[in-house]
Amino acid sequence: MGLIVKLRDSAFLLTATASLIVTSCLYLSVLHSHTKLVEDRGVHDDICYLRQAYLFRTKGVIGGLNTDNPSVRYAMSLIHKAGLTGQLASSVPCHNFLQATNKFSIQYPPGTGFLLSAFPEGSQASGLYIASSTTIFLMLMWLIATARSQLAACALGVIGSLTLYLMVNPAKASYSIAPTMPLCIAAAYLTIRMFSGASSTTKILAAALAGLLLGFATDIRLSSALLAFGYAAVFALEFVRNRTWVTFLQPIAFGISMIAGAIPTLAANFINAGSPFSTAYGGIDTAPPLTSLDPLTTQIKWYLFSGTHGVLTWLALVLLITLATVTIRRSHTSLRLPLLVAIITLASNDAYFITHPVRSQYYSVPPAMLGLWVGIFVLVFWTNRKETSRSISSIAISRISAAVVTLTLTAALTLLAYWGMFSRPQFTPGLTIEPNAVIWIGGSSWMDGWKSDGLALAFQYRFQRHAISGLSTLSILDQDKIIATVATDSRPQFIVADDQEMQEIVARLTKTGKISSLGRVFGANMYRVGDDLIH
Repeated sequence: MGLIVKLRDSAFLLTATASLIVTSCLYLSVLHSHTKLVEDRGVHDDICYLRQAYLFRTKGVIGGLNTDNPSVRYAMSLIHKAGLTGQLASSVPCHNFLQATNKFSIQYPPGTGFLLSAFPEGSQASGLYIASSTTIFLMLMWLIATARSQLAACALGVIGSLTLYLMVNPAKASYSIAPTMPLCIAAAYLTIRMFSGASSTTKILAAALAGLLLGFATDIRLSSALLAFGYAAVFALEFVRNRTWVTFLQPIAFGISMIAGAIPTLAANFINAGSPFSTAYGGIDTAPPLTSLDPLTTQIKWYLFSGTHGVLTWLALVLLITLATVTIRRSHTSLRLPLLVAIITLASNDAYFITHPVRSQYYSVPPAMLGLWVGIFVLVFWTNRKETSRSISSIAISRISAAVVTLTLTAALTLLAYWGMFSRPQFTPGLTIEPNAVIWIGGSSWMDGWKSDGLALAFQYRFQRHAISGLSTLSILDQDKIIATVATDSRPQFIVADDQEMQEIVARLTKTGKISSLGRVFGANMYRVGDDLIH
């Protein structure tokens, strides 16, 4: 009997060690990938999150919640004043005009920008992804070390490694996904504890902490508020079935904590949109759900049968249904309820995104990640309960080895990554653009090709200035009219010759001696309109 126990302990230690090694190697690879991130890659979401970070860094925590863009507001009034509405673009990506407050504000909640602001400019994205991946890695080391069965250690190693890979694909599609991933893992763990805790206090406390984490997740991605749907449904079901103080207090603790966690978002909504429960979203994001069969079919195929997000959704769904079937047959009520939370959350969120007019590969990742980890934790808790014969020495050895591996790898690799990140050369503008300046670039709109779009985003991020596109699409008479309109406001004007049409405007104005060259910026020649037009 003693020999059998020793063999089982040896097999367990071997499995746990292998899981630690595999997970650590993948963490090293992911960390290296994150150090190569280029944060200003011309993606709309990225630039707007970086602008949020800039506002927090320059205006403080409270001031940074106000994301109004005065230069965009001026552009809109300028175009209206010149009578060129409909001929000249005045909007910017991920900003919307909010009539209640007369502001052009970022539509996203403030969490992602706030986290980015904790890292130096030029390395903000790398810092956020490294910090998020390191948090996940530390979680995995602890979970593998505290596993009591071979199945649990193996499952944690496999799913943990998959999660680290997901930090590269598809998490890199949006900065907001990086911090959402560890929050989903932690919320999944608390979901198990709130239904299988040893005491009523533990269950209520776990519900409160889970609500707080989902509130934080809402600060990062507004759609993460939908993750609460499964919890609300199960809380209601349990209260109807079993009216106790626990079933009464759990949803109250969960709801109050979630609201508390979402206070930054509610404050930002109040500042920018005029009400805590009014968002800065607009346009197609607020369009009614899809109802026609053809677009719904396309959405279903895209979300369920396309890319890594589709594989992740199916993996979570199959795991949850399999475990739910087993727990029903074996009457594991405490483990059945977390699975029901995850299944309802996954189904309701996917239903929402499938009918949502806008689609993205990262929309379905948070509910799938929450569901996947709820399933894994159910498996871990179930197998840990069965392994009551695990010797104390084997558990101690596994924890000590995990601690050594964790501290050594995390300290060495993270310090190395941060050294590489902080040693990057930072962007230093070669010219000064006044805060009230007007910048003219080519292109008829923000979405008119990659060149004008990317250039406008570069000015938005690097100089915090809104570049107005479309000047070259106007007639010569209207070009002179709108330049003169700006001149009456005594604002400096810059022209960027980023296409042939803009070069022609520069050539025409050069003959009159009204502009002077400032050199090249973002690959195009830049000119300043002479002060003689202003006075």
